[in-house]
Amino acid sequence: MKVKCCERLQEALNIENLKPVDLVRMTGLSKSTISQYLSGAYEPKQGNLSLIADALGNYSEAWLMGYNVPRLNDEKKKIIKLIPLKGQIACGQAVEAIVWAGKSVPVTKDIHCDYALQAVGSSMIGARINDGDFVFIRENAEVRDGDIVAVMLENDVTLKRIRFRETEIVLKAENPDYDDIHIKKERFETVKIVGKCVACQIKIT
Repeated sequence: MKVKCCERLQEALNIENLKPVDLVRMTGLSKSTISQYLSGAYEPKQGNLSLIADALGNYSEAWLMGYNVPRLNDEKKKIIKLIPLKGQIACGQAVEAIVWAGKSVPVTKDIHCDYALQAVGSSMIGARINDGDFVFIRENAEVRDGDIVAVMLENDVTLKRIRFRETEIVLKAENPDYDDIHIKKERFETVKIVGKCVACQIKIT
């Protein structure tokens, strides 16, 4: 279960036998900023969180944010970073994406993506993307036939495997209970590929 960032920061200081003034000196952040972080008045944004993690040593940013991950980054393992959770995406009928400001999920740094979306529905279970899972999206990526993409149809967004045909684009479900979406050539301009799905992970509780 996720704990408060301020609690993790205080725990880190206790482990390293440091005082808040030491963190001020090590990071270059102001005394008031560190005080606000430790009191829980504010949570550090990505840039300052990286400064604190680096100053403490090999600390995981995700651990400092309160996630149930290893406290230290093992250089033999993949280092964890935090990715913005932008909203939800339908795995079924296309629905409007829901924006959640200020939320994030941890992911290993070898996954090159811009943000995460949470899958809703079961149309992509054949691709091992289940209801509630997080999918990681890379914008402006090269999309090839057979890739899984986030697609906007007018104002709605859905996650599907894309197939390019001479006379149509097919957005294929990975569940036989769901129909594919066929976009005829004359309607190609209504399809906007938001980004390419480059990874998926189960929901973190």
